[in-house]
Amino acid sequence: MKVTGKLTQADFKELSPKLDAALYATRASQVNILVDISEFDGWEWRAVFDDISLGLRLGAEFNRVALYGQKSWQGLLARSRSWITGSKIKAFTHYDDAFKWSLAS
Repeated sequence: MKVTGKLTQADFKELSPKLDAALYATRASQVNILVDISEFDGWEWRAVFDDISLGLRLGAEFNRVALYGQKSWQGLLARSRSWITGSKIKAFTHYDDAFKWSLAS
């Protein structure tokens, strides 16, 4: 999944049902995912709460979440999300490393 620009409440209203459908379609108890945040600029203030809510609701669905990007704050994002959701979340500055880690079980 690739996240670009600044996330809004409208983005979460569109993303949430699509993510639910994709997770249901996998029929797996947990999935691994790679999220490319290399062009992500943050959240609108109101969207922060939607993001946290989505993470709390779906966090158990993810085994591993690899965050790929070049921003200095992505490590903090990974640690805080891992704590909130209970998923294994790790930040990477090299795409290939993120991809390989996301494939591990």
